[in-house]
Amino acid sequence: MTAASGVALSRLLAHGRLGIGNLPTPIEEVQLGAGRRILVKRDDLVGVGRGGIKARKIDFLVQHLVSKGYRSLVTVATNVTNLVHDIAPVLAELGVDYRIFVSNDPPLPRARRELLFDDLPRDKVILVGRSRVALAARTLRAAAEFRRRGERPLVLMPSLGHGSSVIGVARGFVEAVEQTEAKLGEPPRTIFITAASGVSLAGIALGERVLRDAGRRSIRIIGVSVYSGPIRTYARLLVRMAEKELGIPKLVDIDETRLTSWRDVGDFGVYEAHTAELCRRVEREHGLRIDPIYGGKTWGMMDSILRKENGHVPCLYWHCGFTPDWEQLNASC
Repeated sequence: MTAASGVALSRLLAHGRLGIGNLPTPIEEVQLGAGRRILVKRDDLVGVGRGGIKARKIDFLVQHLVSKGYRSLVTVATNVTNLVHDIAPVLAELGVDYRIFVSNDPPLPRARRELLFDDLPRDKVILVGRSRVALAARTLRAAAEFRRRGERPLVLMPSLGHGSSVIGVARGFVEAVEQTEAKLGEPPRTIFITAASGVSLAGIALGERVLRDAGRRSIRIIGVSVYSGPIRTYARLLVRMAEKELGIPKLVDIDETRLTSWRDVGDFGVYEAHTAELCRRVEREHGLRIDPIYGGKTWGMMDSILRKENGHVPCLYWHCGFTPDWEQLNASC
């Protein structure tokens, strides 16, 4: 381990967090048949909001917000998200005001959207259209209004796009590797994770690279893209933000991660009947609740890759959470 490498890892591990959630989340072993086994990182059991990897982002992001003296938050989300339901209670408990603009992406009928968010304060969670220009304008106006009130707002890119969110996921990566080593005596060779906006992918890439730079074995990362947007470009930007926040040199080459084509699994919010049935089968056979918008597509791609490789090396499926209203969110309906 070099001195620089030791600093990078120590800074990652020392970075401040709010302290929410049941961390570390457990790792469980699942037998897929034919002698194949995988490990499952159960971030669905984190115990914050609807449960999932977003709690790690919130844990570090909100600590950054509070420690830097921000009093309000402005950001955007889409129809298909647990983010709003997860972060709203945390902000309310801390007395942080917020405005979250929910874009009609993928497009859904107004009545269905109203139902999805009817348990949240509508003066703070605001449904808007698909226009990115209009969305940006609404975001800037909300931030300006907070400033006129004498408050200092933190304005975020989509999916809590911020360096501290990436750091939260990277810490989870280190946690998962240490748990796998304790369970199997070696780290996972491959980690499968759902890639939507790119924040989680950026965090996994950062965690892997910091450990590798500290002398650990490389781990293959396969991100299963469920969104047709520029995931890799966004992840690259976010990694740089996280490295800057940690005060470490540029380490991560996001192109080292493997990212499946979104066309392999269907566009954002769209799923087919066979993917929904796969999710039901995984729940019956393994007791894991995954949805066909996010985790089901990752599970299907993982199973296909592992069958082709016919390998028995330890692989890890990162269970990033469960969308309980997935049946109302199929944009193809």
